[in-house]
Amino acid sequence: MTKNIFIENLKAGMQVESIFLVAEKELRQKKGGTGEYLYMILKDKTGSVTTFMWDNFEKIHKSIEPGILIKARGNVQVYQNKLQLVLQNMEIYSEEAEISDFLPSTKENIELLYKKVMEAIDTLKSKELKILLKNIFTNPEYKPLILKAPAAKTYHHACIGGLLEHIVSLIGLCENVLKHYYLERDILISGILLHDIGKIWEFNSSGFFDYTKQGKMLGHIIMGVQLLEKETNKIDGFPKDLKEHLTHLIISHHGELEFGSPKRPKTKEALLLHFLDLIDSQLKGFDEIIEANDSDSAYSSQLGRYIFKT
Repeated sequence: MTKNIFIENLKAGMQVESIFLVAEKELRQKKGGTGEYLYMILKDKTGSVTTFMWDNFEKIHKSIEPGILIKARGNVQVYQNKLQLVLQNMEIYSEEAEISDFLPSTKENIELLYKKVMEAIDTLKSKELKILLKNIFTNPEYKPLILKAPAAKTYHHACIGGLLEHIVSLIGLCENVLKHYYLERDILISGILLHDIGKIWEFNSSGFFDYTKQGKMLGHIIMGVQLLEKETNKIDGFPKDLKEHLTHLIISHHGELEFGSPKRPKTKEALLLHFLDLIDSQLKGFDEIIEANDSDSAYSSQLGRYIFKT
């Protein structure tokens, strides 16, 4: 079954039968304690909808978990000026589906983003860094993950190809700053390419942008350092100081201990990487908040403040 109805096209009174991704699921008590009902958030690439199933869910609800696809039939209603979906029937959808129908994708061309990354690698003067980065970004195990990985779970670049979009944006910012300040370009570009590389394992991008077990246990900083260690060990004579500086850029790019960095930036390159990363993630996050709410202002619970369109 091809997905035929998207959430952005739902209208009050519509009868709906389509495929959706389960984002949240919870059994809740009906008012007056007369029984339970099933509460869900269903998603596709165009948005999400609050969903209820009042009856006849007992046999299937234990099989429904966030991250799976369901085929659902119901009608669209309005409650407190918001659309909601009330289901009469649902079943797990086990046929092949196009995952890009259910997860948001970057608006950029992913292959073009990848090409820009490879072009940036070709501009490096260091032979060792060029070998290292080509080994990583062309590796048949890593490349498919790099092409589809998000840069975050929710706040910024949380989409298929989001990590590549974030990296390419940082490269552009970096090139402009280097016109004003002198820094070691090779190490900075390499740090940009590797600072979030652990996110290819931190998030599950095949069904729902949630943390993997590795992501929860280790996090992308640790996994990025592990990858750097593994790949530099394959290169005979890789300079120890270069490896040390790259490691420092990865572990310090969040800037502060309370934000998850084991070390704070101690070189100009590490400091700039941190601030460029912060600029790109925050500005992209602002854009996404305004876009998602389709208004001139929106409140972000994550940031704890209103964001205004200018």
